[in-house]
Amino acid sequence: DRSGAVTGGGEPPLYGAHLHMQATAVLRADGRGGPARIAAPPRVDAAAGAPTESAALAARKAALRARCRAARRARPPAPGAGASIAAHALASIPVPSGCVVAGYWPFADEADPRPLMRELARRGHPLCLPAVAGRGQPLAFRAWMEGGALEPGPFGTSEPPAAAPTRVPAALLVPLLAADVRGFRLGYGGGYYDRTLAGLAGALAIGVAFHDQLRPAAPCGPHDRPLDWIATERGAWRCNGDRPS
Repeated sequence: DRSGAVTGGGEPPLYGAHLHMQATAVLRADGRGGPARIAAPPRVDAAAGAPTESAALAARKAALRARCRAARRARPPAPGAGASIAAHALASIPVPSGCVVAGYWPFADEADPRPLMRELARRGHPLCLPAVAGRGQPLAFRAWMEGGALEPGPFGTSEPPAAAPTRVPAALLVPLLAADVRGFRLGYGGGYYDRTLAGLAGALAIGVAFHDQLRPAAPCGPHDRPLDWIATERGAWRCNGDRPS
């Protein structure tokens, strides 16, 4: 059972949006070595490309998704928000020494993880970025370092070239549209990060968000995977992962 310690003061709210990405089912075991197969993903609705859930839950998520996108567009991020997110995350979150960290390349109005990625790399963490392999699959991760080549990916994302070595991250920076203090997040609806986290047992999942993207409660179903931490420009929070009764 994870505790809910808070740093940075105040009641937390939701996260930043992110890219729908998927991956190959085969990654490398430790970011450097032999092949390892990701665990089987949850059952997928072939028509939607997302884990099956009730119509009522899907409608609640869709309505919140629309509100969060509109709210995000209406409030440009404050200058230096990415640097503040990095400072709070580095001060509070125990990222295992030297582990492979998956970041993401932000687009549109997502919270920017690049200042945090830059400092983690400086501290000796190899970096990788997600890449989309196909609908209904987990994400693949390809090695990347600052200044490295990027190519256009699906959904307006950017990803390392296909020739880049694959990696298995032990920590992930996760983009969002919204989330709550339990760690349940709202993404774009493809279920890619939920499938990915389901296959990366023990990986540290860190939501990267603007503080105003937090909510008292985000709708969640049986296939939704909670985050371990949330970092915003106001602080970092450890999530407890409790589901509503």
